[in-house]
Amino acid sequence: MRSVVLLQSRYGPYHIARLDRCREAFAVYGTDVVGVEVSKLNQYRWEVQSHSALRTMVVDKQYQAISGRLIWKATTATLNAISPDVVVVNGYSFPEALAAICWANDRRRGIVLASDSRSEDHQRSVWKEFLKRRVVGACTCAHVAGSQSASYLIQLGMAADRLYYCTDCVDNEFYDYSREPGLQPPRDEQVSPYFIAVSRFIPKKGLVHLIEEYRAYADACDGVPWRLMIVGDGPLREKLEVTASSLERGNVEFPGFLNPDQLRARYINASCFVHPSEQDTWGLVVNEAMAASLPVIVSDGAGCAVDLVKQGLNGWIVGANTGGEIASAMSRMHQMPPEDRAGMGAVSRSVIADWGLSRYAQELHAACGRSVELAKSIKTRLGVADSMLLRSLATLVR
Repeated sequence: MRSVVLLQSRYGPYHIARLDRCREAFAVYGTDVVGVEVSKLNQYRWEVQSHSALRTMVVDKQYQAISGRLIWKATTATLNAISPDVVVVNGYSFPEALAAICWANDRRRGIVLASDSRSEDHQRSVWKEFLKRRVVGACTCAHVAGSQSASYLIQLGMAADRLYYCTDCVDNEFYDYSREPGLQPPRDEQVSPYFIAVSRFIPKKGLVHLIEEYRAYADACDGVPWRLMIVGDGPLREKLEVTASSLERGNVEFPGFLNPDQLRARYINASCFVHPSEQDTWGLVVNEAMAASLPVIVSDGAGCAVDLVKQGLNGWIVGANTGGEIASAMSRMHQMPPEDRAGMGAVSRSVIADWGLSRYAQELHAACGRSVELAKSIKTRLGVADSMLLRSLATLVR
């Protein structure tokens, strides 16, 4: 296996960290790893430095403004130039992924499908599921986020023995203050306790519900309620601020969008992380908070909950839209002795240690190696009609 391409619509800090770890791990076996993105411009406010192993296909347009036809053409040309043995694609619905799948099938190269989609994410339609099965069937292996995404790909026809895990991870070491004693958080004594949530301000993230649950917690609190800090930005900001302004007790803070260093400081001094999302394929901010040794309250709408939250040990899973459950969990966390909260945080750090960059690279290397073998031994699954269908889909999804 000479080379592998990691293909994304755009690279952010998460992706750069994964690329670096894969390049380091794969180099031991003589394999070069190249990152490829469609564009550096999209709706996320990521600040990413240039990278010698990262290629950008379209430099002058925002991702959402690029036609599916242009993405298809650019992807094909880029893969022809690199000629990788394996292409790792992010999902099965983006034009660049569909183009890469066709490219690899035509040349008997491996395709690893990176996916965190779950059957629980949306109401599914028969015809869309049929199309997905055709796309998934053209992939040699899959790199999934966790148990729910694995179950969904099995439903779509991927064999269980071709599944590899930990596609959604963060640089745990960056958020782990225990590795840097100077960052030891002054919890409880020097910093007034606060709950922290990190999210885009959009409806499915459940932030209005979170503030209402915080209201219930604060109103019932015997002592001084902890603060609630909601980090992020988005179209719901004004509504959230108006809702928060009506609170009679407690305080909700909106520090805005924070870069990774600023966000790490907020995690380090927080007392508990809350993730109220109604629907989230995974929820990488939970990984971040757990790496920072925080106990967590996570809704069952987040795909990571069943894999990362150990009920009563490092936090609680609560109903995404169930009134009173988040408020009750907040109250329990508030009433817990500091040493017990610290114990929960230690469990978080222990659990997330198995969901980091090292495992990401190990699992992906295994998936790529298996894909090379399968690509040589099995018949190409995409016929002319399938290739035409995928090209049409790449145009339609734009």
